[in-house]
Amino acid sequence: MPVISDTSGRRSRCGFMITSIWCSRSTPLYTPVWGLASTPKRCTVPTMTDQPKSAGSVDRFDAQVGKNLEKLRKARDLTQTDLAARVAERGVPFRQQTVVKIEKGQRSLKLREVKAVANALEVGVETLVAEESVMDWSAVLMRHTGDVEAAWEVLHEAALSLIRKKMALQFTLDGIERTEVHVEDSLLNDAATLLQVDPVKVVQGALGEIEAERRTDKALIERSVDYVIHNADADPTDG
Repeated sequence: MPVISDTSGRRSRCGFMITSIWCSRSTPLYTPVWGLASTPKRCTVPTMTDQPKSAGSVDRFDAQVGKNLEKLRKARDLTQTDLAARVAERGVPFRQQTVVKIEKGQRSLKLREVKAVANALEVGVETLVAEESVMDWSAVLMRHTGDVEAAWEVLHEAALSLIRKKMALQFTLDGIERTEVHVEDSLLNDAATLLQVDPVKVVQGALGEIEAERRTDKALIERSVDYVIHNADADPTDG
């Protein structure tokens, strides 16, 4: 039986050549090759980073995050420039063009950016990367919450303004009384009536009006449902 030497200097009695195949990312792999001695071969063994990406899933995730970012930004009534500035204030370089690319799904949101962006939008990371159905409800909730907060601020400022103006009105009436100036009774009566205005009673009155509207709307809805139920089986050709 012929004895053939392999490229590593070892001898084989098996009747075929054992050639060392040297790989860039592993120990030598020995492959039986019929024939004469040859030079060592090199190959590349794929690593985790070399493996083909599941581009579809990655793209879908980036696209969903981009949509979420846009919805959350608009729910907070922020422009792309506003959001970029907020993120940059948190120590993460961010530009308006970056926001554009992320919202279009053309750029991934980097790990170091995720927390800063979520913080700038005043949401948790789980909301920023949520699935579409969760995101839609979250965005609507944020928008209406923001509307209520804004309305409360307006109401608060209006109440403060009302109280200050009532104080000025009272001061004016006191001055008229001290100086004994004759002013038309109708003007004095109007002023006295306005001094009785209570912000709390104004809010209660508004709540009463809203409740009356809701009762009316509910009654209309109930009548509509009853109509549909009672006429669902009716023959449209009758009558």
